[in-house]
Amino acid sequence: LVEPDELPPPPSDGPPPPDLEPLIDALDPKLQRVLRLRFSMGYTVGQVAELLGAPESTVKKQILRAIKRVRAAFSAEGDGA
Repeated sequence: LVEPDELPPPPSDGPPPPDLEPLIDALDPKLQRVLRLRFSMGYTVGQVAELLGAPESTVKKQILRAIKRVRAAFSAEGDGA
């Protein structure tokens, strides 16, 4: 497991749009973490994997799973569910 201060500073794009924040907050903490490291903090998949001490393939699967869940929740919200 690598400490964040051992990696180069990420090129942060900032937090997600406010309407997505509650959907991300509703995710499992592991999925929240990979999404925030990858997209809010700007780390690469390889850097996220290194930070978490996990294989890149696991990180990619977690990111995909998180995106699918946020997308489904966003669609359900738009449908009035």
